[in-house]
Amino acid sequence: MATRSYLTGGANTVPVHNELSVVPMLDTVEEFKVLTNSLPAEYGQSNGGVISIVTRAGTNEFHGSLYEFVRNDVFDARNAFLTQRDPITGRIKPVLRYNQYGGTLGGPVYLPRFGEGGPAFYSGKDKTFFYFGYELWKFRTANINRSTVPTLAERSGDFRNTRSGTGQVIPIYDPATSRPNPSGSGFVRDQIQCNGVLNVICPERIDPLARRVLQYIPLPNVAPNNPFTNTDNYLSLQSFPIDQDSTSIRIDHNFSEADKLFLRYTGSRNLRLFKAWGLGPADTDARDDNRDNHNWVIGETHIFSPNVINEFRASATRQSLDFVHPSFGSDFPSLLGFPEIIPADAFPPINIEGLLSIGSGRGGFAGGFRKGTTIQFTDALTWIRGNHSIKMGTDQRWIRNNFTNRTNPSGAFNFTTGLTTNPQRPAGTGSGFATFLFGEVGGGSLGVRPQFAFHSWSNGSYVQDDWKISRRLTLNLGLRYDLASGPVEKHNRSSNFDPFKVNSETGL
Repeated sequence: MATRSYLTGGANTVPVHNELSVVPMLDTVEEFKVLTNSLPAEYGQSNGGVISIVTRAGTNEFHGSLYEFVRNDVFDARNAFLTQRDPITGRIKPVLRYNQYGGTLGGPVYLPRFGEGGPAFYSGKDKTFFYFGYELWKFRTANINRSTVPTLAERSGDFRNTRSGTGQVIPIYDPATSRPNPSGSGFVRDQIQCNGVLNVICPERIDPLARRVLQYIPLPNVAPNNPFTNTDNYLSLQSFPIDQDSTSIRIDHNFSEADKLFLRYTGSRNLRLFKAWGLGPADTDARDDNRDNHNWVIGETHIFSPNVINEFRASATRQSLDFVHPSFGSDFPSLLGFPEIIPADAFPPINIEGLLSIGSGRGGFAGGFRKGTTIQFTDALTWIRGNHSIKMGTDQRWIRNNFTNRTNPSGAFNFTTGLTTNPQRPAGTGSGFATFLFGEVGGGSLGVRPQFAFHSWSNGSYVQDDWKISRRLTLNLGLRYDLASGPVEKHNRSSNFDPFKVNSETGL
């Protein structure tokens, strides 16, 4: 367990990756504190720190704010070492657009009254208050990516000008001629040739599926860094547009001087559209993320006497994240001509040694979702007696975590130099792209991931005594006990293997 976050007394951490559920708007924050060590007993389930944030409440006067935070490359100084204009944007400085703007309003609640007699409006002065905030956040930036793609000659199977860094032609060997070495160990191959011309693959030898995939591999569009190796001969503009909106509303009601209730909701929606190489459904770094987070808390504070106070909190935190590659659901395996055994989910990642990869998903992720929910009930009783401040309470949590990651659902295929090298002297020979044109897969994977639905619970109880012995010495004494269940998968789709546990049936 790492750092935990609390927002107005309610848990603000989602179960997946222990990340924040919502980040409150700056102008809705009344106070915050960060605890890094010697945590009070009321804060459990953390071996790191605790971030506790309290949101603002309305008062008898109306108050509000409007704001905008701006970042723009117009305001930025140019890097002294950047003197060349970008060939795509025509600019020297990278593009940056950042706008974060919103507003808040708080005060007493006024509501119309219906019926005869009495005032026309309910006045919340000294009784009922609200505090509302709304914020929009837009971020635009772009980076220049460079990578290596096959030359026009190589795309047609002509490797006569495929060279090493020193300018030597790299010989390519034919995997179909692999045979045992008649005069020694290992095996040998013949250098590829077409009608007697070495280092050329005949058109009829190029795999039909490779031809179809080749349509999605871009052509060179910029002079290479090295004229021999043709490295970094493809340039693209990588964009990361992000849009987010956040809403916060808090209602406070005073039943009496000794009994107060509040209700708060904070939510945010975040949309990220990653575009890296301009390859559409074949863009390996493209992904659309749609994140929808919500946090609710209701709290009641009751003062029994000047030295006995009870605080009750009920909260719920919900995160919904859907992410998908542009090719998902478009049946690309069938369109490309892959065998029917390959699931028709997404563009299969094609990884060619030394070249730009194409296909679905960062890390093979073609799509998936995370749905996490945490429900929490806490109750704390504070008793001040003499120089003792005693706090005791309970912390109950129920956690639901549903997720799936579709990793390489239509397979991933790797093409290395190994199958087109000289087996006797592999150094300086072979080409991953030649291996690809032959259709000789060097390795691959296929992921089948079910949808998991985990649930768990925890039960915590604690007592804390802050004993002020003198003006210079205070002892913080705390004891907490937590009982946590292990995660249980709803449909029994998850299991563990214990190599040290004896099988009760076999005795082994």
